Amino acid sequence: MAADLEEQKKLLLPILQRAEEIQPVEPRMAYYCRLYAIKKGLEIPKPTKEISGLIKATFLQCERDKPQIQPNAAQDRLYCENFALNVFRRADKVDRAGRADMNTCKAFYAAAIFLQVSWVTADRNITSCLWELLLLAMVRRQGA
Repeated sequence: MAADLEEQKKLLLPILQRAEEIQPVEPRMAYYCRLYAIKKGLEIPKPTKEISGLIKATFLQCERDKPQIQPNAAQDRLYCENFALNVFRRADKVDRAGRADMNTCKAFYAAAIFLQVSWVTADRNITSCLWELLLLAMVRRQGA
């Protein structure tokens, strides 16, 4: 049971953590991160009691935010995609300048999550973010 809970947390918490991080400056993107977490949570075949509570709380937060956000799926998809690509470009610029550090790894990871949230069909962008994250993490572990 504890293993199930931990596995289910791994699916949702990174997305919800990004939502909390950006809420003060990007409430629209945070809203869509929460919606994506709800979608992922609803795909879990047998969610634990804790995860079901988390999904419900996240849904209620989205409902509270909805009047302020005034969602428009067509426009917001482009908004979210642009946001995600901007995070990726900033991290990529730092990496290409040879100044990559753990914050750059975190930025690539966040960009990959934001790209998933934005319903980007170009899996190449997500794969590129994750590949850069892996490479930088390996370099950091080796102390370079």
